[in-house]
Amino acid sequence: MLKNGYKQSQVNHTLFIKHSHQRVTILIVYVDDIVVTGNDYDEMGKLKRKLAVEFEIKDLGRLKYFIGIELSTITGYLEIGHAQLQIGALLLVIVPLWVALVTWRSKKQPVVARSSAEVEFRAMTHGVCELLCIRLLISEIGLPVQGPVSLYCDKAAISIAHNFVEHDCTKHIEIIDYDIIIGVFGNNGVLTRYLLEKLFGPGVVGVTSDLSILYIDLPSNMVGSFLMGWFGVVFKGDISCVSDLLAIGLTTGYLGSLTTFSGWNQKMLELSVKGHWVLSVLGFLIGMFLVAYSIIFGIETANGFRWLLKRFRPSWTSSMSSSSSNWRVDSYKRHLAVMVVLVLMLGLLWGISGALVKSQFDSDSSNAQLWLACMVGPPGVWVRWFLSRLNGKGLGRKRLMKWVPFGTLLANVGAACIMAALATVKKVVDTERCETIATGIQFGLLGCLSTVSTFIAEFHAMRESKHPWRAYLYALITIIPSFGLGTLIYSVPVWKVR
Repeated sequence: MLKNGYKQSQVNHTLFIKHSHQRVTILIVYVDDIVVTGNDYDEMGKLKRKLAVEFEIKDLGRLKYFIGIELSTITGYLEIGHAQLQIGALLLVIVPLWVALVTWRSKKQPVVARSSAEVEFRAMTHGVCELLCIRLLISEIGLPVQGPVSLYCDKAAISIAHNFVEHDCTKHIEIIDYDIIIGVFGNNGVLTRYLLEKLFGPGVVGVTSDLSILYIDLPSNMVGSFLMGWFGVVFKGDISCVSDLLAIGLTTGYLGSLTTFSGWNQKMLELSVKGHWVLSVLGFLIGMFLVAYSIIFGIETANGFRWLLKRFRPSWTSSMSSSSSNWRVDSYKRHLAVMVVLVLMLGLLWGISGALVKSQFDSDSSNAQLWLACMVGPPGVWVRWFLSRLNGKGLGRKRLMKWVPFGTLLANVGAACIMAALATVKKVVDTERCETIATGIQFGLLGCLSTVSTFIAEFHAMRESKHPWRAYLYALITIIPSFGLGTLIYSVPVWKVR
């Protein structure tokens, strides 16, 4: 096409334009379909003949159907029709040129906006992009476009567009929403992890202990990985239909805090320092095997449960969609009500935890550690949530190794190192007060900062991909630096201060 004097469009690289004596010829390609149009009929004939020499083509005559769009000519005008429109949360952008509609776009949004103004602001963003492309395309064809292009929208969206402070406020509100919900769910994850430790620990069932390969946090890591298969893989889409915040709260907040990588690493580290190297290695291998198959078992049982529902209740899908729409947090009032309840819950949990820490700090160190952990747990979840933005970013400008979730990696390795440092501090100071504070921070802040459920979900996704070796490499670059750096920190010579 370029050899025959055509210029490639900058808007659409499959579009070619040729100007000759104030006439224009346009060719556009879509997969194996070619459309030729313009007002230079001699050039259009030459182009068809040249294409017939190079390729095996068939002239279908006047255009009637193209990429799902019906076209018909009525009294000199081109009428464009579309088979159907999806109804739902739509962003609609309509761009007229002079008196004719030249483009329209509707898109069902995966994210529910907090207000109608936010919907309109997003529509304005898409509209501006569409207008810029149309303006450039028209100029390439050779039609002059003079003056600014008008964009009409609601006053609230225009206010946000003009006032950057208001725009930033809308982003900050969304960040606060996520912080609140993962903080509340994270606190519940801490409490559940504590109950599982006590239930399966030496005091009750006696399955786990600090001096065996079945480390104290193994039950919570297995339960969290199993539930991640249910709510983080199979039913995540169904939960998101009700609320995206609920899906994030369950997976990142609750399951991420229910499981802990730093506690697992610290127990294996302590075994190795005491000379039990074989038990330490077996603890990592068996622990990795158990949590890996916990998420597989979770996915299989969840798929089986979904199959049973569809088999014995054929109307389950439609009833689920209708019930999801009834419970969906898709309005300002519902969203505000949920946020008020969650803020009250978080404040109540913090208030009760602070009061119990104060009353039991000197009398009952074990309970004081738990309530201190509940106070410092949410900040650990927030840091992990912030670091998760690094997942999929890669390294450097070339974004190397994009497949490595560096956010989760940094959270787990960093928490493991800080966990070892606090264990060293406990050895140095060796007082009950220091033991209570350090253990509370380890269990709450670092237990929530690190996660096994997210780590094993990423491991499982890599193992099921076209490059399964990435899963095992990811496991190695998480475990080896955590264990190695933790050992160096924990083995630093210390002198007790009397």
